[in-house]
Amino acid sequence: MHDRFILLKRKRELSEMEQLTLDVWIKNHKSLGIAYELKESFFDIWDCKTRQIAFIKYEDWKTKIPADLEYAFDPLLKAMQGWEKEIFSYFDHRIINAYTESLNNLIRVINRLGRGYSFEALRAKI
Repeated sequence: MHDRFILLKRKRELSEMEQLTLDVWIKNHKSLGIAYELKESFFDIWDCKTRQIAFIKYEDWKTKIPADLEYAFDPLLKAMQGWEKEIFSYFDHRIINAYTESLNNLIRVINRLGRGYSFEALRAKI
């Protein structure tokens, strides 16, 4: 496994060796440590029980982003701003569309591999 994937893992999923590696990185690169903790605290928002608590936690999370790291979180902040209603409705219903998105991706792959299937042929393949 490549060390850079340590940053993608949740803190609770790190092995002891990965935790040591992360600790060394954070000790030597303060902004990396701040970014990693921001990532972790963002994911913690999804553990909230209600929409209101999640929204308050999100607003609090936004204020913790230092000015020198705003550029790194800008795409996420813009997506959250644009899809705020839809994203926070997750806390009302706890339903996601990951399965549907996965199927759509599979259909695109089949269509690309087939190079020009008609709609009827693509539907039959699927």
